[in-house]
Amino acid sequence: MRSKDKARLCTDLVRISDQIGILSNERPKLILDRKEMQNLILSRHIRDTGNPIHDKSVAGYGQCEWCIRTIFVDAGKQYYQRKRYGGRKFNRYIYRRKVKVTYKDKLHVLVHELVHYRWAYLSHGRQFEKRTSEVIRGRRFEPKHVHLFANYPKSYRALIDG
Repeated sequence: MRSKDKARLCTDLVRISDQIGILSNERPKLILDRKEMQNLILSRHIRDTGNPIHDKSVAGYGQCEWCIRTIFVDAGKQYYQRKRYGGRKFNRYIYRRKVKVTYKDKLHVLVHELVHYRWAYLSHGRQFEKRTSEVIRGRRFEPKHVHLFANYPKSYRALIDG
């Protein structure tokens, strides 16, 4: 990906974080290089356990490491297309490696990972896709401490947002 688009992704991270209510001191770090993310995962595992891991794999297009406040969006040269399927009310996306990636696809991955970061209790499904599309359309959410309730059970964190 061009350096111009990488800088654009960084500015979009700030804009979308403010839009969905992530406070500026809790904003996640954005990593755009797969090798850098692999090294971060390896160093974190060595720090926590003292043993190196054999599998330091990173998810396909993006990954949210909530515990270390890091989001990975693969900005390398890829070929995939985001294809929509499902009914009018329930939209899901599948990724096929056919078409050269566009900035809009990378932005969708960034929003997807930010939704994972802000609403950690949401798992993939209808509500998750609804929230992702709301963010893309521009809905604003009130600010909230993302890590304030990190040690609380998932069911309690779901009730905090109302």
